[in-house]
Amino acid sequence: MNEDIFSSIGIKETLKDKANPFIIRRLKENLKQFDGSPLFPKRTTRTIKYDLSEKELELYEDITQYVKIILIVR
Repeated sequence: MNEDIFSSIGIKETLKDKANPFIIRRLKENLKQFDGSPLFPKRTTRTIKYDLSEKELELYEDITQYVKIILIVR
């Protein structure tokens, strides 16, 4: 192993490129405390139904249309 691996970076090379072999990716669900308990709480989702007023629905539709136009332009 090259002990001076980070001592110089070439013109077409980044620190990210050099560090890449040393990065270990983990899923949040797999991370544990030293005692083995989960590091993050389990995620739970709930769907809450609600009704929009006429003005809220109009605003929602206007914003949705605006975002669609922005995405098409890009």
